[in-house]
Amino acid sequence: MNTTSQRKRIGMGAVLLAALVILVLMLTSAPADTQVAAAVQPALLAMAAEQPDTAVRVIIQKSDPASDIETSVAQLGGTVIKDLHIINAVVAEMGAATAVDLSYNASVNWVSLDGAVDSAGK
Repeated sequence: MNTTSQRKRIGMGAVLLAALVILVLMLTSAPADTQVAAAVQPALLAMAAEQPDTAVRVIIQKSDPASDIETSVAQLGGTVIKDLHIINAVVAEMGAATAVDLSYNASVNWVSLDGAVDSAGK
C-alpha cells in the first residue's frame, strides 16, 4: 500500500470516528424538556394531550419541603386541596395540560394523577 492510500484511509477513519463521537454526544444529551417530562406520570401526559382542559386532581411532589408550590398552583389557576406533608406533596385540582406545565417548575419533583386508595383489609 502506498503512502497516499494510507493517508486517505487514516483520514477517513478520523472523520468516521469524529462523526461517531458527535452522534453519541447528540443522543446522550437529552434536552431539558425531555428530562422534565419524565417527572410526569405517563397517564397524565396522555390525558393532557387528548383532553388538555379536563379538570384533574393531581399529587404534586415538591423537590424541596420549603418550596412554595401552592403559589405556583394558584398562579396557574389551580386550587390546592390538601397538604401531604408526610410525602412532601400537595393535592391540587387544575386542567390536565396545566398540571403538565407545572412539572416544568424547578420546585416540582413529580406530578401524578390522584387515585382512589382502597384498604387492604376490605
